[in-house]
Amino acid sequence: MEAVIFDMDGVIVDNSKYHRLAWEQYIEKKGLHADKKKLYETYGMRNIELIKIIFGDGISQQEAEVIGKEKEQVYRDIYLEEIKPAKGLIPYLQFIKEKNLKTAIATSACIENVDFTIDNLGIREYFDVIVSEKDVTEGKPHPDVYLKAAKKLGVSPTQCLVIEDAVAGVEAGKRAGAFVAAVTTTHLPSELNSADIIIDNFYDKKIKDIIQTKR
Repeated sequence: MEAVIFDMDGVIVDNSKYHRLAWEQYIEKKGLHADKKKLYETYGMRNIELIKIIFGDGISQQEAEVIGKEKEQVYRDIYLEEIKPAKGLIPYLQFIKEKNLKTAIATSACIENVDFTIDNLGIREYFDVIVSEKDVTEGKPHPDVYLKAAKKLGVSPTQCLVIEDAVAGVEAGKRAGAFVAAVTTTHLPSELNSADIIIDNFYDKKIKDIIQTKR
């Protein structure tokens, strides 16, 4: 094991309810028609793909981009006063840095949300590489984001631990060839059973043990 690659939403922060709240507020405010039931199913995808699923294929690329930007601003406004690191995250980041492992964030989120998250948490120093929505052409479950993160880190994907919370993200990590840990912040363990290990939070002993056994 040479590197740990973190998804962001639902992994670094337990924020899925704030994204859903932002979508609900945005949809109501704009008077839009959307399939709200699909919000749960599309969690972890890029906005451009998610929006076409919940609003329908008839929406244009330009409209989707505007909706995405406006919704994410609503999300940041809502979450600013509530943002905090996921349970056990900071000690775990310190642990993997002590082990001299490389680190990356690989997320479907926009770069504005990445900056918002890591700067408000004060954890930018822990990450060597950041790959966001703007850096990939194919969203999860395509492995593009994890393959690019591994390449930027200068390591083989097979030497990476990927930490995910979404079904699409777990599939992306596995398709990249990484060892995948799933954290149960947004999905039930039974929905994440394609991951190599499943944890409740970063205090779980398994997430440290895998670093020791795979080195």
